[in-house]
Amino acid sequence: MDQLFPFPISGLSAQPAIETALEMQLPCSSLLDNALEASASLGNAAANTALAWLFGAQHCHYFQNNPPLVTKLYKRAAEQGYPVAMTSYGIKLLRGEGTANNPYTGTAYLLNAAISGWDDAGLFLAEHIFLGINAKYGLDVAQLFYAEFRHNAHNEELIESVENLLAKH
Repeated sequence: MDQLFPFPISGLSAQPAIETALEMQLPCSSLLDNALEASASLGNAAANTALAWLFGAQHCHYFQNNPPLVTKLYKRAAEQGYPVAMTSYGIKLLRGEGTANNPYTGTAYLLNAAISGWDDAGLFLAEHIFLGINAKYGLDVAQLFYAEFRHNAHNEELIESVENLLAKH
């Protein structure tokens, strides 16, 4: 089940229903309408994060082309302290995608996600610093984030990006 999403969804209350729907190859409406949307509407942070990812991934069949909706779903889960959602919402705030640009709050969400154990958040923040995208810190801070959060990060593409940026600086 975790292979469907680029983040862990253990603890998702609708997980058995989603797995069954996937195994039966039910159409997307059955998967979303019955299990995931129901769980998200009950406030499940992992379900809100999964919906946001599905609706926001341009390569995905479920793509909605509605950045404010995606950001709202990430925010709902981030406010519950779900580190994956805090990361995505922080990035949305840093980039001003689906919401007003707010680098201070975006940075705070990324830092909180990293401190909460989602090391990819620290690497995303390092990447934004290296690229000069709305993260107002020096390169030494980006290097510290890399050193602190690299060892447990999950996103290989992100790790490679930060390592390439690190090599250039």
